[in-house]
Amino acid sequence: MSTVQRIAKSILPATWFERVRESSSRWMIQCTKCKSERSVWSVGGIRLGAKSSGKRIAARCATCGGIVSARVYYRTDTNDAK
Repeated sequence: MSTVQRIAKSILPATWFERVRESSSRWMIQCTKCKSERSVWSVGGIRLGAKSSGKRIAARCATCGGIVSARVYYRTDTNDAK
């Protein structure tokens, strides 16, 4: 757990923290080069209640090692792994 995640856990009620963890696990970061994906939670981040379409962030891909403009999106059960 990252420092930000530990702080959130220490100050939020357990039910709220679980909601933050669940939401952050559904937000995905996808490498635009090799298409590998990781959740925002798995890379140490927190994202709750965010709404964005077409958001990109600069990130280093753990799979291919490239620095890319990674795609950030919310994965629902109906999303395809693109």
